Amino acid sequence: MPSMGNQRPPSPFRASSQPEPSMKAARRWENEAGTNLHMFSKFIGVLLLASSAWAQSAEDTQKLQDAKTQGFALPTDTAVRSNITVEAVLLPPAISKTLFGKAISSRYAVIELTISNKSPDAAFIVHSVFIDDSEWLLSGTPAAMAAAGLPGQAGAAPSSVAANQLASVEYRIARGEALDAQAWTARNWTMRLLQFLGVLAAGSEFTFKETGIVKGIGAFTGQVVPAAQALWPDGTAGQLDRISDFGFRANKVIPKEASDIVIAFFPLDRFLTPELKKLFLASPAVFFVPAAALVDKTVRGRMIGVLQRLVGAAQVRPDDSVETILSNSKIKGLLDSISLSKIRVKVSGILSVDIDTVPARIDSVTFDDPATPWDGAHPITGVLHGALLANGQPEIDESKQLGITVEAAPDPASGNQLHFTLHLSKAVATGTILHFHVTKANDSRAIASPSVQIPVPASSK
Repeated sequence: MPSMGNQRPPSPFRASSQPEPSMKAARRWENEAGTNLHMFSKFIGVLLLASSAWAQSAEDTQKLQDAKTQGFALPTDTAVRSNITVEAVLLPPAISKTLFGKAISSRYAVIELTISNKSPDAAFIVHSVFIDDSEWLLSGTPAAMAAAGLPGQAGAAPSSVAANQLASVEYRIARGEALDAQAWTARNWTMRLLQFLGVLAAGSEFTFKETGIVKGIGAFTGQVVPAAQALWPDGTAGQLDRISDFGFRANKVIPKEASDIVIAFFPLDRFLTPELKKLFLASPAVFFVPAAALVDKTVRGRMIGVLQRLVGAAQVRPDDSVETILSNSKIKGLLDSISLSKIRVKVSGILSVDIDTVPARIDSVTFDDPATPWDGAHPITGVLHGALLANGQPEIDESKQLGITVEAAPDPASGNQLHFTLHLSKAVATGTILHFHVTKANDSRAIASPSVQIPVPASSK
């Protein structure tokens, strides 16, 4: 009988090292359930993030629309007049500071544009936004000086148009300046100072034996600093988002039958001297209703100084009444000429059309060989000339009646020509009038061009 040695018989109560099939299935189900739950939680997170972003964008749009009611309307012009309208409003510096931050409001004239595209077929692509100050007196152009009644401008040469145009900076430049200033706002500077003091105190705990001081340092770093951050939230993040969402950018697309808000930023140092810049930042209404500045004692002295430098101290005295000053037609014309309402906001761009959504145009029809007989034995080839012919199918109104089958051979390099081949099942008499048109299929509907009448040419073969 073989020796059992130290081997022990298997115990009936000992668990098997291999899991039962039911246990494997349970573990697999748990793993799959955990994975599905993880994916579901991610999906919910994405939905919440998207909904919060949409809500924030709608809130910012409403804020800009509210700010528009507090601004100063400016005259506008656009190179694309058909179906494109532009409304421009200069936002006061106080409003610009709230929406975009102090770094922007102190350096830029912020103009809110509402660009509407009423075209049912074409999208409007914005190329540039600029202001033209050629009619503003302080630009010094001959036209502005003559309009203000100032002498010595009769023989002056006209100034260059481009020299009196100031383009808006792109949103990336404005956002970069706001981002650089973000760290040095009063709020962020204060928060960093509190964090610095907390770290400095925590590093000096070993020098204190009193338990209360140590606990106080811990409470300051763990409770006071986070509470201060919550009490004084950082508004620069929302301001940067508004610049990114609404700031002017090249090739901005305004969809057909839609409108959008565009914020343009014009450097103040480009068209205002330091003294006038301070006056604009303090009270922008002075540049839109200059006569009102003569009534307001806070800015009257500055306005009197501007008028004295324009017409001489003898014609405008500091103690003159408003009635006396405005009774002078020359001074009244000067006040009107220095108003910023003389500055025009111009928007340039192009209309972009989806050629599949507009009808083609046929200008003429030519046959490759007019002498080919229309006897049903020879194919007839030719070319349609016109515009927007790409992706079109040539058709003849009388094709079924006359037994004509039309095949297209479009030129992919040009939308101005459309080659075709006609297959005749029977002879067509000379002089028969054919009505050619081009049809495009778009969203399960046909878009047909106007018809062109072409007689069947006489055959010489």
